[in-house]
Amino acid sequence: METTKKFPLLFKSRQFIFKAGWYGPDPEDGSYIYFYEPHEGVISETDISYDNNSFVRGENTGFMKMTPLPGSTSRCEFKVVQRIDACGYVPMWVGKLKLKHSLSTPNELLKKFNKDEELDSQERDDLAQVMKDYTHENYSPEETASIDAIQKLAEAASKDLIPIDSPSHLVTMKRAVIEGDPNSIGYGEVILDASIEDSACTEYIHDRKWLKGFYEDSGGVMKNVFHFGNHCKVVRSIYRAKISGIDDREFRWKFLWQKLDDDNIIVVYEPIDKLDDAWGFPDASSGVVRATSWMLKTFQKFDSVGRIPQTKMTILTHVNLSGNLPAKLVSKKLPGRLMHLDRTR
Repeated sequence: METTKKFPLLFKSRQFIFKAGWYGPDPEDGSYIYFYEPHEGVISETDISYDNNSFVRGENTGFMKMTPLPGSTSRCEFKVVQRIDACGYVPMWVGKLKLKHSLSTPNELLKKFNKDEELDSQERDDLAQVMKDYTHENYSPEETASIDAIQKLAEAASKDLIPIDSPSHLVTMKRAVIEGDPNSIGYGEVILDASIEDSACTEYIHDRKWLKGFYEDSGGVMKNVFHFGNHCKVVRSIYRAKISGIDDREFRWKFLWQKLDDDNIIVVYEPIDKLDDAWGFPDASSGVVRATSWMLKTFQKFDSVGRIPQTKMTILTHVNLSGNLPAKLVSKKLPGRLMHLDRTR
């Protein structure tokens, strides 16, 4: 096989001629390996030739390993390991530029076989069905205490809410200030064109599409999740501050949902202190500051518009970013955080 990599102006392109093969399935893990190594000379049955004036002959050696994931017949782990010698003189900046291109295969395969939408849809449908049959969900005394604690905090904060300007005419926003606390309480509400079950599922699951936005748009650095069944999980999130000189912030929550009756569902985020070793969360990097927040999300069934179900969704949240951050700066970010409701629509 032959491939030619075009290099920047003033540098000759690199030609790679290699022989390749594959092996599998491995009797131990069912994996397949595709491997390649340099081939000396030319490939006579093609018109490939080696021209000192046009190319520099490079060498590449490596393998790609595809290993089925446990319990799945349609998903696998893909790993590529390779060594590339471009030969001749190649400045470091050119090498770094071409390195990204040489490792593009995993991303190309991910885009080719990506099934995130189908998997997310199935996960939401499964949980929505559980919510519809909510009488089968049993909550421990500890879980009930967590839900009650956040509801009491929300009830106390709701008494002092005052309207604020909203960037969206579809989202109502309010704020409250608790005496002695420099951090504001934020409140938002919106009407969704979805059932209460579908709406609550979207907010509880944090699916693959959401996770992509977490890393690409929201400054996410690390996300870890441990499930305790259908209605409870622990989430650890680390966010980049996006402000020069400000350390990353780490949040730790217990997420729970509960269907109060046929017309109302709540989702609570309760801050937690310690992480259990059994959850398998990796250590956070040094310099990360622990922040805390609590949140109550409510989903109330409204009358349908035609055949389209309607749900009133509200968010009540308190965030303490800790450290030496000006309270005015934190409060200024409040409308932006509540615009999550507009994006949810």
